[in-house]
Amino acid sequence: MAIEEYGYYCTLKDTSFAAVKNKVVGALKAEGFGVLSEIDVRATFKEKLDVEFRNYLILGACNSQLAKRALEAEAQAGLLLPCNVVLQDRIGAEGVLVSFQNPTALAELTRNPELAAIAHEADVRILQVLLALGGEVPVGKEAKLEDVTPQHPDQYPARGLKARLDTRRDRLADIKEHSPSEGFVTKE
Repeated sequence: MAIEEYGYYCTLKDTSFAAVKNKVVGALKAEGFGVLSEIDVRATFKEKLDVEFRNYLILGACNSQLAKRALEAEAQAGLLLPCNVVLQDRIGAEGVLVSFQNPTALAELTRNPELAAIAHEADVRILQVLLALGGEVPVGKEAKLEDVTPQHPDQYPARGLKARLDTRRDRLADIKEHSPSEGFVTKE
């Protein structure tokens, strides 16, 4: 898995595209997200452009409680919703690349501290979805989360991901402690 400013990525191998979709949807559901929309880019390109394209699916994931709070905190927050999740066949390689939008990167654009707090909570949940997916560990490493470090987008940097998740949890706790808003909902 790789982490970029606006998203998180991991590759799942030795499974079908449909199985990856089911796994992702299940992991999202476990963290309180539903899938509100599904855009099949391959089918759309075939229908509209009559061209072949790799499997490419955009899922619009939403946690209704977080979305409600976001819209109450920022009237235009709907422009940042839902959290996009992309599943695509990798070009020239095996596996399905799974990408998740980083909610904190988008929320920073608003400069609204209350929305930032909600985005941090969403980020923690999305990072937990990534942990649930597992991804691929580097060759020669034991498949233990604590032993893996990021070197390549196809590898799953659990140590780094755990550190980021712990940082997000700490930041969320700090925001809750110092925020005037009510209604924080967390899943422990």
